[in-house]
Formats: sequence, structure tokens, C-alpha cells
Amino acid sequence: MRQPILHPTSKTLLEAYMKALPQALIITGKAGTGTLEVAKYISESLGSPLDIIVPKKKSKDGNRFEADTKNGRVITEDVRALYDSVRGKQTSPRVFIIQSADRMMANAQHALLKLLEEPADNVYFLLETYNAESLFPTIRSRSQTLTILPLSSEQSEVYVEELGVTDPKKRVQLKYIAEGLPVELEHLVSDEEYFKERAERISDARQLLQADSYQKLMIVQKYQTNREQALQLIESAMQMTRHSVSVQPHPALITQLEELLAVKERIASNYNIRLQLTKFVL
Repeated sequence: MRQPILHPTSKTLLEAYMKALPQALIITGKAGTGTLEVAKYISESLGSPLDIIVPKKKSKDGNRFEADTKNGRVITEDVRALYDSVRGKQTSPRVFIIQSADRMMANAQHALLKLLEEPADNVYFLLETYNAESLFPTIRSRSQTLTILPLSSEQSEVYVEELGVTDPKKRVQLKYIAEGLPVELEHLVSDEEYFKERAERISDARQLLQADSYQKLMIVQKYQTNREQALQLIESAMQMTRHSVSVQPHPALITQLEELLAVKERIASNYNIRLQLTKFVL
């Protein structure tokens, strides 16, 4: 497996950790930076079998757990099962990846903490997460952290070229939508429907911020029944606002960003979508 494409700072840190891997390493960053790919790269580079503990949820009949990386939780039973795996002397490195580690249930985090308190030689835990702050402080204190930063603008330009995109307009769109996230870039290039959806979301977000009241309310109507799409709309509006702030900081833009964040949090907490979006645009 080739080394994932990384920001120079993240690449330097990764290379340093590879020389002396800590017992527990939190690998974190924005969705799309390639945190899971980095974890797999470390495991494979050390010659370990690829052991990934994934989030799960109960099956419809309630009799078993099934993998669900989108909505599941890392269950306690899977973490406790590691106790048997780490017993005895390991003659070669053994790496265990916990995917979406922030979604470990409380008892699962306690079980992991017990493993960290009784370290075994040649056994390593990689905690992949977009939200490291959700891990117990005691777990964070016993771990080191590798933050995967977005690519620089220059790296994004080179990567878009490597992905075979030649149309100048689409290259600009890809760089803007992906915001330096290599995995997101790959998805946008490989899936035309996904690219169109994301481009439409950016266009709608622009109207949400800049159009007249009537057009803004039309956007509200379009998204009022789909919570996931509404959250994506707000995230796109936040992306645009952050970009504007970085170009020309202004108190009004900072206030707008704070308001968007509040709307996003309320919609994510199951508040009424139409009401929250309407309050923002009026």
C-alpha cells in the first residue's frame, strides 16, 4: 500500500511515529483527509494482519450486531474480545484499528482503557476518529495524537491533475468543493452523480446566503424534509463563509458563521428543519 497523500506537516509526523510507534495513537482529522487510510498504511507497513474494529448496530431481528460504519457504535464485546488477542508474547507487531473510535460506547472505552493500562509488547492500538474530544480524557492521556491536515492548495492542484481531470472549470470546482480533502477529491472524481450533488449543494448554499428573501425561502422549502441534506447545505454555507472570512475578515461574517453553526447543531439535534432554516434567512 502506498503512503497516503498528506500535508507535509502530517507526513513528517507520520514518519516520526512510524519509527517509534506508541502503544496507542489517535489518528484524527476532518472527514475526507484519509484518517482510516493512514491507519491501514501503518498496520500494513508493520506487517500486521489488518484487524479493524468497526461500528455496529443491532440487526432488525435484534439477535445480532451488524457492521454499520455510518450509524453504528463500537460495541463493548468487540473491545473485550481483544483481551484474548493480546495475551501471550507477540513475536511481530500486532496492530488493532478502532474505526470511528469516538463512537465507542462508554463501557467499550472503559474496556479499552484497561488494555492501555496493561500494555503488551508489540501490540498497538490505532484510534481513528474525526472527533478525538469524545474519547475519555484518560484514554487521550495514554495516547499520542497524529492530526491529518487538509492538503495545501498546491498539493490539491497536483492531485487533481494526477486524477486525470483536464477541464479547467471542473478542476477549480473540485478544489473548492473538496477543500484539500484527498479522499473527498477521489470520490468527486470517480462518482459523477456525487459531484453533481455536491455542486448543486454549493449553488444552493450560495443562494441561501446571497439571494433575495423569496429565493431563500425556496431553498428552505427544498430542504425542509431531509435532515441529512439540510445539514450538508448548512455545512456548504459554512464552508463559503469560512472562505470569505479567510480572504477578508469582517465581524458580520464571523457572526454569520456563528449563526450557521448554531443552526447546524439544532438541526442535528432534531429541531424542526424548516423553522431553523427560516429563522436564519429572515
